[in-house]
Amino acid sequence: YTTAGAGSGVIYTTDGYIVTNYHVVGADTKTISVTLYNGEVYEGRYIYGDEYMDVSIIKIDKNDCTPVTFGDSDAVVLGDEVIAIGNPLGYGLSVTDGIVSALARDVTVENTTMTLMQTSAAINSGNSGGGLFNAKGELIGLVNAKIGGVSVEGMGFAIPSSTVVKCINDLKNYGYITGEARLGVTVQTKQYQTWPYLETYSYIQVVEINENGSAAKSGLQVGDILQKINGTEITSFATLSQMLTKYEVGDTVTLTIRRPTIELTSNNLSEYLNSCEELEITITFVEFNPNA
Repeated sequence: YTTAGAGSGVIYTTDGYIVTNYHVVGADTKTISVTLYNGEVYEGRYIYGDEYMDVSIIKIDKNDCTPVTFGDSDAVVLGDEVIAIGNPLGYGLSVTDGIVSALARDVTVENTTMTLMQTSAAINSGNSGGGLFNAKGELIGLVNAKIGGVSVEGMGFAIPSSTVVKCINDLKNYGYITGEARLGVTVQTKQYQTWPYLETYSYIQVVEINENGSAAKSGLQVGDILQKINGTEITSFATLSQMLTKYEVGDTVTLTIRRPTIELTSNNLSEYLNSCEELEITITFVEFNPNA
């Protein structure tokens, strides 16, 4: 299946580098068409990005662009006037105004909890990746989410410019975002049903361990079932992702796991899960490249 969508972006270098959201343009995006404010159309190409930070960098072949001026999002205060510029609903360039409603709101976007700036400026589908500017015309945020619904009004969100700049620099210099807490494992969500009530449950099982990752020397093994982090139950992959956003490189956590003691067959799932050995493993988050 092929799908198409519209989003926004901000040019930040004279030679055509553009920052946008990963959910607008990601590594799997096949074709990118960039329309500038003057109507010129260019073919864009994906350079790099980070799904969990929701930031991507793309490029067009144009060497005389006017780049954005970055502002200091840490200097923003509640009530500051802001302007959102983007491409809502794919209609083309649109400008809306509002104020900064909150400086650091924890919002879950695509199963990842992010600390975002909240604004009352009208945000709609297609605004994602567009700029949030202060009264000086400086970029202080990258619009990436809104809360919708008949009972909701004026709750849009943007990634602070300080985070955007860090993402741009880290992706350029290292190929990934530094300082993030990562286990360094690949997991798989498995589901099963109880009998006779046919209630569906799921568990998270390790299928691969990155040899340079945080969990590599912790004693964690392929096949282990992740149960808790610091005593908090891991009920889904989304829950696991949200938990990890609370930590950073250097932090230490206690991971409670269940280690299977028998081999899983087509008819012994209950015995397989109930016979697991429960263990506690200490993991200190280390810096490593998850893409290596």
